[in-house]
Amino acid sequence: MNKEAKLILNSLRCPLCNSQIDLIDWFSLLNKKYKEHNFGCVVNPEHYSIYFNHWEDPPKIENERVIVYDELNQYNIDQNTFIIGHPWIKSTIKVSKVDKENRVLDNIKPKTYTFEIQLFDFKSVNRNKIINKVKTVLIFQ
Repeated sequence: MNKEAKLILNSLRCPLCNSQIDLIDWFSLLNKKYKEHNFGCVVNPEHYSIYFNHWEDPPKIENERVIVYDELNQYNIDQNTFIIGHPWIKSTIKVSKVDKENRVLDNIKPKTYTFEIQLFDFKSVNRNKIINKVKTVLIFQ
């Protein structure tokens, strides 16, 4: 991995738990769940995961995902900045109802909202800021 890519990776932290970002273990059971991302939070890749093109020059993050919970919902936030090497900015918020143990309720269909802008800068937010911004954005939908 080149020096610039290492600097980018070392500067990233999980917005939910402030842990480091590292290569996702492709041989673990999580592989099936996070196959479209190659780096993620070392504590829990569900917190924050990215698809990082570290082999390109300049290296770039093509996709970021954060999954955060409140008392009633799971918010799966996906942000794209590139698709197959071409600039394409898109944010998607998928809202699923959850039970008290944060298990998604399958009998209630999730709602998906798509935006043609980048809603978050995950380098400068935390869990509470993410939830507040999502609720604010969804009020107007």
